[in-house]
Amino acid sequence: MPPRDVWKKSPQKLAHEAATDGRYLYFIRHGQYQAENGYLTELGKRQARHLARELARIPLARVVSSDWIRARQTARIVTNTLGLDGPKQHRLLREVLPTAVSGMRIPREKRAEGKARLERVIRRFFKPTRGTRHEAIVCHGNLIRALLLRIGTGRVVPGWDGFSVHHAGINDAARS
Repeated sequence: MPPRDVWKKSPQKLAHEAATDGRYLYFIRHGQYQAENGYLTELGKRQARHLARELARIPLARVVSSDWIRARQTARIVTNTLGLDGPKQHRLLREVLPTAVSGMRIPREKRAEGKARLERVIRRFFKPTRGTRHEAIVCHGNLIRALLLRIGTGRVVPGWDGFSVHHAGINDAARS
C-alpha cells in the first residue's frame, strides 16, 4: 500500500518516483477499428498480433485495458499471443476530452469530467512499486495524448489533439 501522501503529490513527482522505483508503463493505442460498431478490423487484429510480437521482448507483469471493445480485443490478442493472464478492464481508461478540440464543441462539464478522470488515471497507474514491474495499458489515443502531455508539462496544452498516437503504437510514459 503506497503512503497516504502519494495522493497529494504532483503528477510529475509521481511519474519520477514510479520511474526510479522501477515501474515501466507502456501506453498502447488499440488497433484500427470499425467506426460503426467499435470492433477491430482485420488490419486492427494484425496490428495487435504485431504489437504482441514487439511486446514479447518485455517481461510484462500484466496487461490492463479500457473496457471499450476495441481496446479489449487488442489487449486480449496480446495476452493470448504472449500466454499471459487475460487483461484486466478499467473504466478509467476510456476515451477522454479534457480540453477544447478544434472543430468540436465540447461542453464545459464534459471537459471538467475529462480533466478529473485524467488525474485519477495518474493517481491510479503512476504509483510507486517495489522492484521492477512492466505493465501494458491498452487504451485510446486522446487519453494517451492528454496523459503524456499532462505528465510531461504539468497540463494539457493547446493543440494536444494534434499529437500523433498511431493504432497499436507503444508510448512508454515512465521509465527508469
